Amino acid sequence: MIFRLLLLATLLAGTCTIQSCSKKVAPATVTNQSKIGIGDDGKTYTLKVGEKIEATFNECVGCAQVWRAEVSNSEVVATLPNTYSNRSCTDCVGGNQDNTFHLEARKAGTSTITFAYFDKKVTVTIVVN
Repeated sequence: MIFRLLLLATLLAGTCTIQSCSKKVAPATVTNQSKIGIGDDGKTYTLKVGEKIEATFNECVGCAQVWRAEVSNSEVVATLPNTYSNRSCTDCVGGNQDNTFHLEARKAGTSTITFAYFDKKVTVTIVVN
């Protein structure tokens, strides 16, 4: 009898573990946040028409690549000129800096933005109301 109870408990525990592993976690939806960073891959941001949001990523100065942004629907989200800050050194060749993308919600809709740098990618969705 004890053996049967232990066997049943083991099977139920295994089933719960399998079920919990198969649950999908919904991507995070972010509101009232004005910055996107390296850890925000997969997030959805909700903005109103006219609101702006920034995405800041550190990059190597003088390397073969820089961060670039690909916007799926530029009528919904427009890219404004980038700014650069926090350069690690001013009297040297190389170093690193922060590259900040400035984005503006232009009209209602949805746009996906993928930021890419070498083998790194950060993809976010912006919903404009």
